[in-house]
Amino acid sequence: RISQDQIHKAQSILKHYKGTRFFRNYTKPGFALGSFSRIIKKAEINRKPIVINDREFLVITIAGPSFIIRQVRKMIGMLISVMRGFYPESVMYYSLKRYSTPIYIPTACAPYLILKSIDFSEYNRACSLLSDLG
Repeated sequence: RISQDQIHKAQSILKHYKGTRFFRNYTKPGFALGSFSRIIKKAEINRKPIVINDREFLVITIAGPSFIIRQVRKMIGMLISVMRGFYPESVMYYSLKRYSTPIYIPTACAPYLILKSIDFSEYNRACSLLSDLG
């Protein structure tokens, strides 16, 4: 079972994602430099695991515009890598810098990640503003 200390550590690691960051290392090569920039409004972990059939699941909330599932899988992969001691937190922080050198970031397995909800409210608001203009 995961301890509250481990959950607290995971929350402190997730805080590195908050704000405007450059997800160059979390995106497939070949994209323009400006397309790596993402804004994370919320990155947190629920402190109480969900137990189903004697297995623990953690609810991690990542909120921000324009994410793709690959980036989320890489974000969780980096979180797990830091939690397990494969990378120090400094590597995670460096991986989010604009001009960081390429870093290998493992991709979390899709079958163990459940996308709970998608919120397009920001996108819908922008589209309605554009449609009102003309």
